[in-house]
Amino acid sequence: MRKYELNEFIEKLNVLFGDICNALKEANEMQSSFNNEYVNNFEKNYDSAEALLIGDIIKIYKKKSGGALIEAINREIEAKKPLLTVRIDEFKKELAAIEDDFQKIKTEKADFLKGYMKVNPELNAEEERLKNLIAVREKELNALKEKIESKGNGVFSSLVNFLGLFFQRREFYKGYKELTAEKAKLLETRQIFLKSKTKKDDFEKNVGRRYNDDLKKAAYLRQSLFKLENDFENTVLEEAVSSVILTVGDKKLLELEPQIKNVKNFIELYAMKKEYEISLKNVSEEIGFLTGIKSGVENILKTLKSLSEQYRQYSSYLKPLAFELNGFIDGFSGCFSELASKIEDDKKLASAPDAFLKIVGPFHQKFLNESAVKRFFEELGIAIESATSKWK
Repeated sequence: MRKYELNEFIEKLNVLFGDICNALKEANEMQSSFNNEYVNNFEKNYDSAEALLIGDIIKIYKKKSGGALIEAINREIEAKKPLLTVRIDEFKKELAAIEDDFQKIKTEKADFLKGYMKVNPELNAEEERLKNLIAVREKELNALKEKIESKGNGVFSSLVNFLGLFFQRREFYKGYKELTAEKAKLLETRQIFLKSKTKKDDFEKNVGRRYNDDLKKAAYLRQSLFKLENDFENTVLEEAVSSVILTVGDKKLLELEPQIKNVKNFIELYAMKKEYEISLKNVSEEIGFLTGIKSGVENILKTLKSLSEQYRQYSSYLKPLAFELNGFIDGFSGCFSELASKIEDDKKLASAPDAFLKIVGPFHQKFLNESAVKRFFEELGIAIESATSKWK
């Protein structure tokens, strides 16, 4: 156990907050690098190796060879046939739903633009009317102001024109009040126009995104449906082989090496694919934990700064606070700077997910898990409650 005075404790948590922010920044960069490396490089290599292996195995299968692998493919074919038959119906339903959505988008767009085209000229006309009215009003008020000022020069003229000045000033203030209201109305009209335009821009952006998403999905469904309906047997065989190579085990796949050259390469890439999937999951969890811890520490710092302000104001009769922190809190607090430094080279780690997993594994096991995070905040809460109990 170690004791900290209030200002020392605040400083410790400020350092911790900075370390967490830095670790969060590195984790976000790591996630971005993983995604870029996976999508732009690894995924293409993996898909190519998988397609090549499937094609080579299909050639062997069509030669009516025997063996455990062929038997596994036959079993998978029987399992896949009813599933793909159902998939044809599902694809047709999805395509029909997309066609309906295309019509809905068309109708929604027409209705929205019809309303916009009606409101927009009305707003333009109202703006012009108000601008002209304001210009006339300002001209009248300026002329009236000049009259008032000319009549108001000198004591004698003021006595002579007192009654006229009274009515002119009353007319001026009435006109000024109306001018202020008209300017407010003009501002309101412009704001309504701006909101209307923003709404139109947002609508067109959302509708455009929805239309493009539907378009891409429809293209995929049509292509898939065409293949299923026109080449059902081969599609079933491809999907069966695709499932078998992922489940049959490395040993059985390696038995194909005399006939197929790229088996070992595929096995290595598949192992790496699983490492990428785990790494992406881990880094996503890291970001979630770090974001939550950052928010929690930020709230505690607000509490401590409030305590510091109270002590500054009433130090004459408040006892100094002392916070006792145990080894777990110190260890937990120190892990973030170490984590950030170890994943700093995100470009290098992005191409070596196994190395990333070895680095972050201990941190996840010891600190970045629900149990450890919960314990950290509970023990911090106990330390704060124990210290502040002296003020009660």
